[in-house]
Amino acid sequence: MAKGRLEDEYRKKLEALKSRESELNEREKGLAALEKKMKDIHALHCPRCGHELQTVLAETLEVETCEACKSLWIGRAEMEVLIKYTVDRRKSFLAQVFGPL
Repeated sequence: MAKGRLEDEYRKKLEALKSRESELNEREKGLAALEKKMKDIHALHCPRCGHELQTVLAETLEVETCEACKSLWIGRAEMEVLIKYTVDRRKSFLAQVFGPL
């Protein structure tokens, strides 16, 4: 009789653990979906003002600009290439992005 009671308690605990694991998996899925949704909302929007960013091809680099607040957003790889440019080429690059300076 005691053995049957212990087995029942074990089954109940095991079911509770499985239920908790399932609940945690659902929460993780929900968090992943929320993170994706937030990324989609913010992708290609200006971090400063929230307006849509425009991709501009300047020289061989693609950069994102915001017409609303006149911001320029570039990635690390683009920054490394830009740093290697000479001063004259850098001015030319900025003129392509923002128009004549």
